[in-house]
Amino acid sequence: MTQVVKKSAAAGWYATDTREGFRQWWDGRQWHQTFWPAREGLQPLVYAPELPRVDVSSPSGPIVDIVGEAYREAQIVAALRSRPGIDNEVIEVTTAELIPEPDNPHDRNAVAVRVEGYTVGYVSADVAELVQPFIVGIVQRGLVPVVATRIWAVTRNTRRGPELKSAIRIALPTPTEIFPDNHPPAGLYTIVPRGRKIQVTGEDQHLDYLTAYLSAHGVAELLFTLERRDIETRTGIKSVAIVLLDGEVVGELSPTTSKSALPLIDAQHARGLQTAAWGQLTGSRVAAEVTLSLPRATDITDEWLDGAPNIVPVIPREATIQLPSAHAEPAVVPAAPAANSAKWVWIIAVIVGLVLLAIPYVGWVLTIGCVVGAFFLARLIRSRPPRPAIGAW
Repeated sequence: MTQVVKKSAAAGWYATDTREGFRQWWDGRQWHQTFWPAREGLQPLVYAPELPRVDVSSPSGPIVDIVGEAYREAQIVAALRSRPGIDNEVIEVTTAELIPEPDNPHDRNAVAVRVEGYTVGYVSADVAELVQPFIVGIVQRGLVPVVATRIWAVTRNTRRGPELKSAIRIALPTPTEIFPDNHPPAGLYTIVPRGRKIQVTGEDQHLDYLTAYLSAHGVAELLFTLERRDIETRTGIKSVAIVLLDGEVVGELSPTTSKSALPLIDAQHARGLQTAAWGQLTGSRVAAEVTLSLPRATDITDEWLDGAPNIVPVIPREATIQLPSAHAEPAVVPAAPAANSAKWVWIIAVIVGLVLLAIPYVGWVLTIGCVVGAFFLARLIRSRPPRPAIGAW
């Protein structure tokens, strides 16, 4: 149903619900089947809108520089929604989609970085060659990866005039930073932020179990869980943090480290969550070592303690989606054409009116009639859709 426009509204372009994303021409009395896009200028690119997005940001944050920003000034300005003022440095923290472009004519390993649908740059060629298969695998499983992004931009006066200077960094992960070599814990859990490297003790007693997780190169990135265990000793009850791998005990933390880890375990246990931690298993069939990445208790934020659980992104195991085409140049929609000009009608009316005034007795009557006729003719001309818009969209 077309929205109601006041009858007094002048001829022009108005938003309606007749055609989503477009404005419609109102001639002052009725609608015409003539449309123009509601959004003018550089248009965003849409990539697989039916697929949900999944955040795969590296825990290290936006530290990887992208390339090609210097050639995408218009896209960066559009992503920022406005151009920074002269010497006014702007920093915006947002998210960016990582779009694999095997159809890119310049580099089949290309990975585009898009913010709000605008390609603001690319992952450098040497890095893209390594990470594109990982990103392609996520898309083929029905998800589009997004990462935390930091945009720095400023407009500087140069000899060529005002120019945008920018630097963009993304939290580009390595696969092992996001997806462990084992399954995430069963049940509800949250992962502690990465921190200092902590040695697990007693892992040598579980060598047979641990070596099954080692890869050919002797290193595995795994997700462990931590639990409190109270042990009765001759001097009383001693509490330690034990380390489990897929439900099996594989070691424990030292008394000193346990003292720092137990408050974290207890805080999440009270919320009904297991405490998980990233760790690394290294070694061979005859010796193995487990290290965890754990923060100090004093470094933990309220967001982790009380916020939504930090979990491994849930991604289907089977690749079921055909990779969508991705490489495209953005379209630019010009400003909607203005109403037709009727100036020529008034110019002719003035000339004719002056001539008619020279006629004795009836000249002034004819002149008034000429002006009235010019008014209605000009109104008719201005009410018609602008010629450039007819059939354009």
